[in-house]
Amino acid sequence: MSDDGAGSWTAVFGDGPCDGSPSGLCPVGYVAAMTFDDEDNGIIWHADSTVYMTKSGGARWKSRRIARSRHSLLVKSVQQRSSEDIVAITSGYGITQLVRSKVGGRGWDVVRKWPWRISD
Repeated sequence: MSDDGAGSWTAVFGDGPCDGSPSGLCPVGYVAAMTFDDEDNGIIWHADSTVYMTKSGGARWKSRRIARSRHSLLVKSVQQRSSEDIVAITSGYGITQLVRSKVGGRGWDVVRKWPWRISD
């Protein structure tokens, strides 16, 4: 976390397991990317369908799982439209899908699905 425009950084998770982190971030796993809507509201997503959300500029995080179905194995991209409105692209087992949460990641609905196509 940086509070001086990236001049210096402070770790916001501990060295141990996820349940020991005072910030709520888990130091284990593959972080796919991070985005912030403004200086307080942001998202980090792991490739394993876990989305971490902050409303405190990164000081504290809450984890949310994108509903795991056989088509939601990997999170490819997430866009935070507001603190409550979030869209994500997930994929797995031959299907890519667009999912949306209108409740801050507490529930997800499938907006559209696409089958993978292999061209000759």
